[in-house]
Amino acid sequence: MTVRRARPIADKLLRKLQKLQRNQVVELSAFRAGKKQAEYLQQSLVNDQSLAALHPAHAPYVFAQNQLSVMAEILTSLPELDRLNEPLAVAEQTYMPSGPPISPLTPSYFTCWSLFDVAAGNARETLCTTAMAIGQKCEMDRSLLNLFELMQASRMGIYRHEGVDGCACAS
Repeated sequence: MTVRRARPIADKLLRKLQKLQRNQVVELSAFRAGKKQAEYLQQSLVNDQSLAALHPAHAPYVFAQNQLSVMAEILTSLPELDRLNEPLAVAEQTYMPSGPPISPLTPSYFTCWSLFDVAAGNARETLCTTAMAIGQKCEMDRSLLNLFELMQASRMGIYRHEGVDGCACAS
């Protein structure tokens, strides 16, 4: 018998998705707005030519991060993700100010940290684990889900240099 870990945020979203799928009425204006938003987000993704220029071992991760970023943008607009949105907003203000001073963090590093490391609740859910739960339910391509899992298992972290104690030079 396998014990499934509680995922309060993902489970709440999955229940909402199931309810929407059972609904027999489709709101055409919402469908049109969703289609327009999906087309806009697709334009922000890395194109095939750019992926082909990357090292073959790196390109799949760039593709996966792009796909996950789009999913995260959609997911973070939902009230069910407020518990993740709050620490992200504080971190963005602290570590990614528009300047001056300019943050030493790159936007891609911050994006990875926000997708894979910022966690909420006892289940330590992240944007990635939530997207993976939705992706599994929607039968997302297994190879993409595998890449999400590998990236989720990584650790970016944000570290603060607090100076040195004594001489840091080798004698």
